[in-house]
Amino acid sequence: MGGRFGEALRGYVRRRAASHALAFLAFAAGVAAGAAAPAWIAEEGRAALLGEVRTLMERAGGGPPPPPEDVLRSALAEHVLKGPVLIGFFGLSVIGAPLVLAVVFARGFALGFAAALFVDGFFLRGVPLAVAALAPQALLAAPAVVAAGAAAVAFSAAAGRLLLGRGDINTGPQFFATAAGLAASGAALVGAAFVEADGSPGLLSAAVRLFLPR
Repeated sequence: MGGRFGEALRGYVRRRAASHALAFLAFAAGVAAGAAAPAWIAEEGRAALLGEVRTLMERAGGGPPPPPEDVLRSALAEHVLKGPVLIGFFGLSVIGAPLVLAVVFARGFALGFAAALFVDGFFLRGVPLAVAALAPQALLAAPAVVAAGAAAVAFSAAAGRLLLGRGDINTGPQFFATAAGLAASGAALVGAAFVEADGSPGLLSAAVRLFLPR
């Protein structure tokens, strides 16, 4: 059974290779743009953002942690509502592909921007801090966002070809495949939210004590 599932998954990815490539490139471009963005922020705004990062590090290093339920609530809104829900809303339309890729780009931008703030504020020590703060949930969230974007782009492209007169296009299977892809991505992003609420704070606290000793 596992072999059949793996084969079906590989076939799904092969059939949607172009849409996966577009979604991956949009996410990667977003990460690169986000990593470069702090250099273009006015000094006052940059100082305010770095102050927030330092406050976060002080709290992680021994201050009162934020309530886990508040972190989870915020993470669910960030990962799920701004991920597969928004991507699915745009993707289930003919002209939705550019908007889907814009959302995927924005998710990558947010990740790159957050990582860049750590490095901007703490230089080389910011690298392990950024890894501790962002990587655990990003390992689930990044592939899930790319997969959701690819599924939505594939459906939007199929709907567009149908409207252009391609009578051989059957959007029924495309719709169910897209819905399944979005649901799987949503489940992964819920997992990422729980990791962010329950796993990342402890890892970040350990990294702060190790790399930012008082």
